[in-house]
This record gives sequence, structure tokens and C-alpha cells, in this order.
Amino acid sequence: MKRKISILLSLIMVLSALFYVNAFAGTDKDLENAVKLVKSKIDIPADYKVFNFRNGTEVNKKVWSMDWSTKEGDSVIGVTVDEKGNFISYYNSKPIFVQGTRKLPKLSKQDAKAKADAFVRKVASEYFSNVKYLENNRNNLMDNTYSFSYTRIVNGIVFPGNYINVSVNSDTGEVTSYNAVWSDDGVFPSADKLISKDEAQKAYIDKLGIELYYNLITEDGKNKVYPVYSPKVPLSYIDAITGEKVDILLDNTPYYGGLEVSFTSAGGFKQNIAMDQISLTPEEEKAIESVSKVISKEAAEKKLRFIEVLGITDEFKLTEASIGKDYRDNETLIWRMNFVKEAKDKNYQEYVNVSIDGNTGELRDFWTYSPNRDDDKAKYDRETAKAAAEKFLKEILPDKLKSFEFYDQDNRNEKIALLEGDQIDFNFNYVRKVNDVKFPSNYISVRFDAVIGKVVSFNMTWDNVEFPSLDNVMPIDKIYTKLFSDVGLKLQYKETYPQEYLMKFPELGNDEYEIKLVYALDYNKPSTFDANTGELLGYDGKPYKEPNQYEYNDIKGHYAEKYIKILADYGIAFDESEFKPDSKIKQKDFMKLLSAIINFGYGVNMLSQKDDKQIEEIYKFMIREGIVKESEKAPDSEVTREDSVKFLIRMLKYDKVADLKGIYNCNYKDKDEIDENLIGYIVIADGLNIVKGSNGYFYPKKSLTRAEAIVLAYNYLQN
Repeated sequence: MKRKISILLSLIMVLSALFYVNAFAGTDKDLENAVKLVKSKIDIPADYKVFNFRNGTEVNKKVWSMDWSTKEGDSVIGVTVDEKGNFISYYNSKPIFVQGTRKLPKLSKQDAKAKADAFVRKVASEYFSNVKYLENNRNNLMDNTYSFSYTRIVNGIVFPGNYINVSVNSDTGEVTSYNAVWSDDGVFPSADKLISKDEAQKAYIDKLGIELYYNLITEDGKNKVYPVYSPKVPLSYIDAITGEKVDILLDNTPYYGGLEVSFTSAGGFKQNIAMDQISLTPEEEKAIESVSKVISKEAAEKKLRFIEVLGITDEFKLTEASIGKDYRDNETLIWRMNFVKEAKDKNYQEYVNVSIDGNTGELRDFWTYSPNRDDDKAKYDRETAKAAAEKFLKEILPDKLKSFEFYDQDNRNEKIALLEGDQIDFNFNYVRKVNDVKFPSNYISVRFDAVIGKVVSFNMTWDNVEFPSLDNVMPIDKIYTKLFSDVGLKLQYKETYPQEYLMKFPELGNDEYEIKLVYALDYNKPSTFDANTGELLGYDGKPYKEPNQYEYNDIKGHYAEKYIKILADYGIAFDESEFKPDSKIKQKDFMKLLSAIINFGYGVNMLSQKDDKQIEEIYKFMIREGIVKESEKAPDSEVTREDSVKFLIRMLKYDKVADLKGIYNCNYKDKDEIDENLIGYIVIADGLNIVKGSNGYFYPKKSLTRAEAIVLAYNYLQN
């Protein structure tokens, strides 16, 4: 096949990857100038004596790619510059020691940002004066780098297709990577003759629009369906000057994929113990009962061989068979089988991989592989292929097919292949409809091979779920009002390419693309709404909340302000407008902090004081990890200083050592007030600088404040 899909996708997304095709014959002087340019802006250590280079093109730009490395090759500095002296990319790779524990970085985010700014100013001063920093409020305790992103601003309008990314080592302060995507020759339309925001909104409704869907989420292991409003074409735009729809060659097909999970049958077992003496859990008994009801392997194989369109003749041998739960439905068991045909005269195999419903025998999916082709030229057109695909579906899904509707989308890959003249297959998708509303989580996809003239793959997803009534669905006009108020249309510059560009790539120059000024939905926000309540939903299906920057209104000047702000950058914080630093901390809130540390700051910041369900999950985890004992669970109780230390030492896994008696010398004046079982914990925590007393006193029974809890968390993360 002559496909160039990976190259074309990179072109369309304007990525910075370099494609060294027909490398130009650069002169010695060119290389000399490139090296001197780099060394004038980048410090190359003296021991980086190994030098390599390549010359080539990035679309239509001549580029030099150079790297310097140590003799051992474990440390490398690489730089790519174009013929105009612009820095395209940079990386600084060194061996790093990965800490086994979570530690706060030596460098603050603010200091790292200053180093990133300075680097961009040095290597791309012209770019830096035309970018806007994109605030990223989430850091990861497991990362050893800070990442900073800058997007290009033209005429005061954002141009997301052009950007700069910089990474800075959080301990050393070194810039470890730099990447710039920049259109030097683009012509940007003036913003003088814009249609009004009202006109843009009307055009969006008329030419793009939103649609009512059924959405599916999984809660507590169970599938739940609910109605939502969501954009029909999420990645299309409205021309800000003409009000017309802007067509960009992008694949707007919804993602319907998923992973197939199966568990291989184990075969027979040698019984060397009294099996009747072993008890089974209700779940185990249920699983055993379900397996007893499925069709046999022999019956499943016979059924598959009987389906003529699958082409599983006697020449195909069954090489693998497994049965397991459907990952989407615990009540359904799936047979997965693989058939192989050995070629006698050619060095290849043909495969047919199939799965069927273990109870009904209904075909769920299949794919075939056969390299035996006379040539790679298509013999069938799209209409013939579609007719064959639908004939196939009517044969294997006579009843279910009526529940699906053909999903006619602008398939990017297919369009590219047609333009290139190497179209060899066609893909057809069908989406399930219930109550005349699309349910995108359930779909059928069929691929027809236009060379050999047969269906070569099929996949169906079907959930046995209840669909709620649509009686309480809000009118669509009210959702449009919320869409424009809660999400909004934003002015952006977007790059578009004529189809002809793809046929001539990469010989065409930058003047072949066009930059348009468009109105687009704010890409920083989701755009799906609960159809019953009108609430904007996050990607988890829950009401969307703006990212919390933790700008508490009651910590200014407090001794713990510094620590509160630092930990908040890592998601170790309370999702509240007030921190209440001097209030006594409840055990459940202290558990939130500990959970945030363990989970590197992810997820916990979204917990509210009333989210009892998630708090319960935190306790289950803490008890399972041995940080809290079941008998110690008291969510609404206050945490004493000695108990807080106990939990932290258990997190460090030092509790077995801390439990040793008679070996610890506690110097606190009030040591007699400390629980004798916690003496070791206090001494270890003191030695690690996690806790400190006051005037020689520890105050073990004193309730911990929220500010003190944050300081403890901060000190813990230094170890």
C-alpha cells in the first residue's frame, strides 16, 4: 500500500515533526552558520564532544538538525533550526535518578516559569513578544519537570495552531525541552469587518448546531444512560467575516472504541484436595452458574463456520478459544475464537478472529487478515461497497439492524486516500437510535476491502440498558442560550488547507494554506449539557466546575500562607473559597489531604464537604493500606497532634520500627502525656523534621488546626 496517512496527519495538525525527504545539499558554510547560531544561544558543555547533524526539510523549509553528546552517549543536547535561524526544537537529555518517594521540587513553579520565559526570549525573542502564557494550575508530584505552554496571539486574537512548549527540570532549573510550531508566512485576515456575536451565534445554530443524544456513564460498576445536548460537529467553525461554515479536513467522527476483555479458559484441574470442603462466595457461584448456561465451544465453532460471509472453511483451524465477561456488561459472556489457515505455497497465514455472545450466539465482531492479493488496486467503488456491507449486516443482524442508522460522516482518511489514488477499503458506521435519539455509545462499524471485494471486519457494541423518558427534556433553544453564555463562541485564527494540497505534499509552500478568522466554541471548556437540568457537564458526566485556582480569601498574612499556596499547586487543597486556617481539622478532611499526597494531587481537590460517598472510598483505601485502622475511623472527630503523626508515619511505612519499645529517647517536656504506643512515632517524626514542638512541649492531645495540617503535609513531602 502506498498510504501516507501518518505524514498527512502531521501536516494537517501542523506538528513540528521533521520529514527528511530529498535532503538538500547544504554547504559547509551553511552548517558552520547553523552551529555558530546555536552555540551563540545555547551553552554546549566542553565534554559534549560527539557531534552529529542532518539537513533536510520541514514541509518547504530547509532545516539543520544537530546534536552534541558525551562520549558515553548518555547525555545529549539536540537542536533543530530552520534556514531563517528560527529555533524549531531543543532537548537536553541526561540520566536522572528517580525518587521512590514523592518530594516537593527544589524549584518553585514561579522560578521555573521565569527560566522558561528567559529561554524563549533568548532563542526566539520575536516569537516571545507575540505569545500568551496558558496558565496551567496542575502539577504532578511524580514529574521532575514543569511544563509551560504559550499560544500565539495575532491582532489580539488567539491562534492555537501556533504555540511554544517548554519543560524545565523542577530540581535543577535546566530547560529540558523546547518546541515551537510557527507559521512565518501566514496571512491573517483583518478583524475590521467581523460579523457580530449575535450573527455568529445564529450561524452556529443554522449551520452547525447541537443535538439531543443519549449518553452512557458507568457508576459503581453499572451502566447508566441519560439524555444530553452536545454539538453535532464539535470541530467545525463559523467564518467570522462571512458567517459561513468553515470546513477543515479533520475527522469529526465520534470515538466509539473500547477494549475487549476476556479470560482464557483454564482446562481441567487435578483434584488433590477435598473439593467439597471449599466454600464459594456468592459472586463465584453466580459466575459458575452463568458459565453453565453458555453454548459450548463446539457449538460456537459450528455456528461460526456456518456463517458463509465469514469464510471460515475447513482449511481454517481453530487455534484459540476463550470465554469471559463482556467488559461493558457483567451479565454477558463472550466467546472469542481465532482461526488460522496455513498457506501451502506461500509464506504467510490467513486469520479470522471472531467473538460471539455466549448465550445467544449473536456475532459481536470479527476481523480477517489475508495478504493474498493480485495487486493493491481497488476494483469496487464506494456505492458497491456500501451495498455489500448492508447485505452482510442484514444477514447477521436481521433484527437489531433496524435499531441503527447509517452515520454519514466526512471521513478524513478515506478522503485523503481518494485524493492520493490509493483507496483500497471503505469504512461504514451506524449509530444506534432509541426514541428517535442517537445513542453514540452503541454502534456498528464495517470495513469493506475494495481490492478483494468482501467485508473484512465488523464490530458491534450493544448495551442492555434502560433508556429514560425524554418527557422532561429542556427545549433546545434554552440550551443554546446556556451554550453561548456558559461556554461561548471565541474568536480564533485557524489554518485550512485545500484538498489539492494533500495531493502535492510536500512540494507546495506555505502560501498554499489559508488562515481564517473563525468563531469557535471555547476549547478550554466542555460543551455537553444535561438535557433535563441544563447543567454543563464535565467529561466525567458530572456537573462541570471551573478549575479551582485556590485563591482563598482568608490566608493573606497567615504563617501558613506559603505552604497552602505551594501545596495547592499540586492539587493538595480543599475545594472551598475559605481555607479556615485556624479551625480544627476533622479527621475526614485530614484523610483528604493524605489521599491527595498518595494520589499525587489528582481527584481529591474535587471533593466537597458533602461528598460522603467519595469520603467513604478514601477511608476504604486508607484502611486497606494500613494508614487507618477500622477502629480509628471517626470522620467528624478532631485530629490530635499525636494521631496526625501516627497516620503520617504509617504512610512512610515506618510504623513497624516506630512500634518498637524501649529504644526511643523522647525529649519533650510533656512526654508523659504522649500515648506510650506513639512515643516511637513522635521521635521518628521529630527526627525527620515533620513535626516540631514549641518551647520544648509537643502538646500531643491538642487538636490539629487546618493550617498545622498543611504544614505537616508540606514537611512530609520533604522526606
